Amino acid sequence: MNAYNKNGKKEGTWEGYYSNGKLYYKENYLNGELHGKHESYWMNGTPMIKSNYNNGKQVGYFENFFDDGKLNLKRYSLLILLFLNQFVSSQKLNLNNSIGFNFNDNDIKVYATSINSSNSFESKNLSIANSLNHNINYSNKLNQNEFSNKLSVGFNKNKYNSFMDYQTNYSLSRNLKFDNLIGIGFGRKDSLNKFKIGYSYAILYQKITNQNLNYFRHSFRLKISQEYSNYSLISEIYYQPNLSNINNYSIFSTTKLLYKINSFSFVITDIYNIMSISNIKRIHTITFGLNHKFVK
Repeated sequence: MNAYNKNGKKEGTWEGYYSNGKLYYKENYLNGELHGKHESYWMNGTPMIKSNYNNGKQVGYFENFFDDGKLNLKRYSLLILLFLNQFVSSQKLNLNNSIGFNFNDNDIKVYATSINSSNSFESKNLSIANSLNHNINYSNKLNQNEFSNKLSVGFNKNKYNSFMDYQTNYSLSRNLKFDNLIGIGFGRKDSLNKFKIGYSYAILYQKITNQNLNYFRHSFRLKISQEYSNYSLISEIYYQPNLSNINNYSIFSTTKLLYKINSFSFVITDIYNIMSISNIKRIHTITFGLNHKFVK
């Protein structure tokens, strides 16, 4: 007890006492650094501080008491504020939204609009992302209404991540009124030269309610992006075959080319969707529009 190692640094358990002989503190050292439990006491013997250290840094719990043994809530409030400050300062919000319009003034006038968004929120290892694509085509009546929204909640660690996805699809052309997919998966992010590459795998359960169809699907995803000072290219593709029948599959891809002017961009969006079990197997849309990106 109260010993030094061969390098002259504190080692093991150390204790200090008041002049009346009562214990003042008891703490542990490793090579001169606080390491392990640390406890200190008021002169009346009640605890003052209880905490834990790892190589000189305070980790885990930290409790501070009044001399009557009651917990110092003011100190706890300060610790909570410090935690919240750290939590807020580590947040990252990314909002990326675009809208496009198209009008064909032929014998039959055609109006079309497209909304695409990719929004995400990150805080340390937690991420929440939502991507949406909505295309509408109108000529005398509503001819096309294609909607897809995917919500993903993930846990990230270095280059790797695990996630849970929930996707909802609606298609007027294919008579899909309630097409829902839910699943779990894992992925990885890499970079090659100036390209950012993300790829993942998931198992999905699909339920098309109005057609009374149910499937389990693989989901293979590849995303490639490249950014320069004035323009960027983003391409993402999903391949989702049925677990028991590879001839039953879906392919969904989105490619964006953006020319940036401050936080706004002119954008060309190409959306390509194949559903092998549908009477309308292929839907392909190209739109021109304006994009706004906000990062905080």
